[in-house]
Amino acid sequence: MGERRLLRAFGIDVTSATSSERAEEILKEDNDFDLLITDVQRSGTSYKFVDKGTEIHEGVNFVVKLRKEETDERIKSLPIIFYAAYSWESLVDFTRLARELRPPEPEISNSVDDLIPKVIRSLSEERIDPITVSAKKTPTGTRLRR
Repeated sequence: MGERRLLRAFGIDVTSATSSERAEEILKEDNDFDLLITDVQRSGTSYKFVDKGTEIHEGVNFVVKLRKEETDERIKSLPIIFYAAYSWESLVDFTRLARELRPPEPEISNSVDDLIPKVIRSLSEERIDPITVSAKKTPTGTRLRR
């Protein structure tokens, strides 16, 4: 909760999900995210769809499934940071399955002092291209009036 409050203090919108299934629902509803921060452990069933996935590392399995099966390229290529309280060596080992997949390789962090700079760097790289908006709204179709 402290990390979320700190990110919000920087003006970063934070959307939370308590399970892999809820995260998947959120991403299907709205693909306009710049970064995904995930724990290594959490509830969910992505491990059932990932070869060599283990239930205890559900956050990692979710990312593997996302990288392999997601059809929305925006979501499939989201920058990711694994944030967990493991030792650095354990974090490297536990996240290997996800880090060996297609770019961009997920970052890892085990302290808020390391997390915040990685979030800021990732968001600055993600937002380097300005958002473009068409000068004129395109009609979505004709409605019948009765």
